[in-house]
Amino acid sequence: MAKTEKQVNSPAQKKVLDLARKSSIMRPRDLQDKGHQTISGDFISKAKLEKVGRGMYAAQSAELSEHQTVVQAALRVPHGVMCLLSALCFHDLTTQSPFEIWMAWR
Repeated sequence: MAKTEKQVNSPAQKKVLDLARKSSIMRPRDLQDKGHQTISGDFISKAKLEKVGRGMYAAQSAELSEHQTVVQAALRVPHGVMCLLSALCFHDLTTQSPFEIWMAWR
């Protein structure tokens, strides 16, 4: 295998990759909750993760759904509620498609 190809070698990298595949999108906070330390850029490339948003990572082989932006918004605003046109579009109650996610929070 050439040196340019990256492998997942350590058990920690395998656990992180498995977690990324299960949760589709993960944050460094999710790793800390599972007992891992903060991830670095080198660790991300070795674990075959890609950055999909600010502080959000997904497995490179993950098939992300059409609602990826909704998932990202929910992770950014933990107690938020998707509302207005975004909620209507999510539930297929309108033909309009908003260019941003509308959320309310308390």
